[in-house]
Amino acid sequence: MNYHHQSREFALEAPKTLGMHDIQPYVFEEMRLILELSFAVRYLHGYAGIMVAASHNPAVYNGYKVYGEDGAQLPPADAEEVISYINEIDTELHIPMQDEHVMLKQNQLSYIGHNLDHVYVDYIKGLQQQEKLLEQ
Repeated sequence: MNYHHQSREFALEAPKTLGMHDIQPYVFEEMRLILELSFAVRYLHGYAGIMVAASHNPAVYNGYKVYGEDGAQLPPADAEEVISYINEIDTELHIPMQDEHVMLKQNQLSYIGHNLDHVYVDYIKGLQQQEKLLEQ
């Protein structure tokens, strides 16, 4: 896989931080579409989802998007609240983080991938079939 500018490492920063607070993060093994992240948050009954992607930024930069438990991107008021917490951080390098390998060993971190892909594709196929039935 071709990661840009340490995207994979950056994508693990949030889960490793959450691990310090006994929050169970799920991380995709490889890059996925935002639509699948939205589905995964709802399917796994997650509180939030985080997408690290260039998106609207130039491709050389990583962007950071947060999605709520409904699978939608945070509305402006909620995003501003998150940003206010981020702005309170003096030095990002001093944020305590759990080690990825320790988290895996203690089942505090779960990698997700192809199994969820199949569930997602089946879900999309089901929607397409429902649409076809409604057209009849």
